[in-house]
Amino acid sequence: MQHIDAWRFIAVSLVVFGHLIAFSNLGALIATWVNLRPLGRFGSFGVLIFFFISGFLISRGLVREQSASGSVNLRAFYLRRAFRILPPLWLYLAVLALLVSAGAIDTTMAQIGKSALFLCNMQFLGDCSWHAGHTWSLAYEEQFYLVFPLLFLALGLVARPRTALLLVIAAILGSIGCRAFGIEAGADYLRYVSLLLTGCAAALYESRWQAPLQRLTPALWLATGLLLAAIAVLPAPLDGYLKTIAYPPGIALLVLGTPLSQRAVRSFFHHPLAGYLGMISYTVYLWQQLANALWPALAPWWTVAFVLAAWLLAHASWQLVEQPLIRVGARWSDRLRQKRNAPAALVAAG
Repeated sequence: MQHIDAWRFIAVSLVVFGHLIAFSNLGALIATWVNLRPLGRFGSFGVLIFFFISGFLISRGLVREQSASGSVNLRAFYLRRAFRILPPLWLYLAVLALLVSAGAIDTTMAQIGKSALFLCNMQFLGDCSWHAGHTWSLAYEEQFYLVFPLLFLALGLVARPRTALLLVIAAILGSIGCRAFGIEAGADYLRYVSLLLTGCAAALYESRWQAPLQRLTPALWLATGLLLAAIAVLPAPLDGYLKTIAYPPGIALLVLGTPLSQRAVRSFFHHPLAGYLGMISYTVYLWQQLANALWPALAPWWTVAFVLAAWLLAHASWQLVEQPLIRVGARWSDRLRQKRNAPAALVAAG
């Protein structure tokens, strides 16, 4: 699914734009135009798109591995995720630590450590400051990655995909219930989990939705996107309820129902540049937080230079750090799978 990378590019662009409007030096200037302030909420819309895509791709990989080999090697899975997620994060946090030591930012080493342990979504442990606080989304994803493969095997989701749908419904209803009783932290946690689980359910049912979604009209697809964008800028608490109900199926329809049969749509979503910018989106997400920080001593237009620098840093990181380490992780995980499959092959040969 080549167009998924282009959706990653769109998602991270929404995050960058939302943070720029709501938090940056330039945003402080733009905020004088009152009608533009709600646009800062598009950042959370981008994060939710990321959650759906992450759940979809992770579950899709597990389904394919089980279909090909009859099992899933969890050690190999966790190794691949570690080599993909940790190096860019540690590089970013190392730079934060240097800035803390130089007195350039007000983040603490304890907050950086909490970010490194993927705990920034645990509000009862305190905040992680602006500069490390955006790793709350990584915390949700990594906690999900830790648990979901175990559920995938224990519940036999390939044979019983309906169970995944029940988990999605349970998460949505649980989120609505928590919000109704004022348990905001629980409501948010379950809402984010519902997006991840929706991606997983979509992967499990991939063979069933492909044909119907190919018949989705461009008008309906565009209307879905506009509806979700409108919900993103609604005031609280209405936005919380509508996002919980509408975003799981809506984002699934928006991403997976992309009308690639339309030449104009396909030319963007299959464009190599859009795909590449999507591949480096994770690292852009990390570095844009520094770019969109509030730097009182600098003119607002420095924000534009910093945002461009975040994209360039992500490009350099992908080429020099991430791709080489991803290949190392892939080789090691392949060896783990081969070692596990070797005894079974010997038994079959005997």
